[in-house]
Amino acid sequence: MSRIIEKAHELEQAIAESEELQNVLYYRKQLIRNPDSFILYNDYKNLQRSLLFKKSNNQEISPEELERLKELQELLEKDETIRLLLESEERLNNILTQVNTIVAKALAVSETQ
Repeated sequence: MSRIIEKAHELEQAIAESEELQNVLYYRKQLIRNPDSFILYNDYKNLQRSLLFKKSNNQEISPEELERLKELQELLEKDETIRLLLESEERLNNILTQVNTIVAKALAVSETQ
């Protein structure tokens, strides 16, 4: 087996065992147990995806959509389960971004040689 593949499997295991992923999974379970929070979270994520799609396709985002996003964000901040989930997702995403940066750095080095 290639050394790169072996290291990828080690990284997979490290991520699976990480406190960051465990926290995300825990707070997702907590969210599912609370129907009101679950609906609010899904509404927010769906609107967020919709607005990102519009933005990436140079479509206009209405003032009503921005107002709805702001309203949802305010509600999210008041919901402790959602807030903790979003914080844990952000910590995990930051780590994964750092991993991607490290991999991209290795690829950039190999291109300059």
